[in-house]
Amino acid sequence: MQPKGTPGGGTPIEAKWVRVEQPTMAELLARMERDGVVQREPNPADARGSLTSLTCTARQRWPEGKAALMSVEQDVMAGFSTKEKEQRVRLLQRVVENLKR
Repeated sequence: MQPKGTPGGGTPIEAKWVRVEQPTMAELLARMERDGVVQREPNPADARGSLTSLTCTARQRWPEGKAALMSVEQDVMAGFSTKEKEQRVRLLQRVVENLKR
């Protein structure tokens, strides 16, 4: 998602960024818009696209959501050493690189 007012922000760019097909991203954005998470408006720089941004409500809820995710991560990583946690990050980065192929 591009910040509001930034050139770009069309669904093909977003889909590429999260590595999903364009129709999948379009459907996801439509649901998010329906649920009041994002808002879309015409892109003044490119009439074919739109600018997508978080709604005010979603921005206000962001800290709560981030805190919940951090709490879950702490719970699932309990008992792992710092070295093991770092190894997990390296392994997941390799998985992401493999998915790019």
